[in-house]
Amino acid sequence: MSKELLGYIPADGYFERGYLREVPGLHPAVRFTYRPMDILMLGRLETALAKEKDQAKSYTIQADSVVRLNLLVEWSMVDAKGQPLGISTETLLRVKPAIFIGIVSIITGRGASDLDEEQPHMATEADRDVLAYIAGEEQPGGTDGK
Repeated sequence: MSKELLGYIPADGYFERGYLREVPGLHPAVRFTYRPMDILMLGRLETALAKEKDQAKSYTIQADSVVRLNLLVEWSMVDAKGQPLGISTETLLRVKPAIFIGIVSIITGRGASDLDEEQPHMATEADRDVLAYIAGEEQPGGTDGK
């Protein structure tokens, strides 16, 4: 898995890490590993969605696409007993709507992952500067003030 965020999707073995921050009172933080959807996959998905008038079926198409294409590799979702939830179309359709929409948005390239302070290697240079500043390591803008 590459530690650098790429602007293209290599043919094999490239995955990214996604993160949805906790929204108090709504859902816990969710970390996941995924393969970004390429433009051809996205085109096929959008074509299928354009033909569908039933929103519930549209969500099923999106969930099924993510699962069938093995785009969602792993995630931190657990059940009420703290046991890991397997990744399936049925499970994806039972997560809270904000989580479902967030994961699909990130995988399809329509949205960005939230900044995950536990995974700073996925942050941009500006994000790393902010994290370093918050941690007291340097001044904003990448200088340490010396």
